[in-house]
Amino acid sequence: MRILAALLIDAENISPKHASNLCQVLEHESRQGVSCVTKLLVGSPQSLEKWSDAIHAYHLQTKRHSGGKNAAGHLLRDEALQLAQPTTCAMRL
Repeated sequence: MRILAALLIDAENISPKHASNLCQVLEHESRQGVSCVTKLLVGSPQSLEKWSDAIHAYHLQTKRHSGGKNAAGHLLRDEALQLAQPTTCAMRL
């Protein structure tokens, strides 16, 4: 049985200095047989700039939302709901 997990990172509320630690956790989980979907969720261009080195170093998938206050939080909610859909999970297996 394959275990699926998602790591959704709110780039506005966590520092890019933690990117290395997050990627180490993902590598460990992968060795344990866990398939992870990882997305860096960004609401402001300033947050995206701060994460640019980590995005390139760790090949992080990004998704941007330009919807104003709490944009990354709203995007996080939307992505979590989308990933929780049974059809989405079946497609990833």
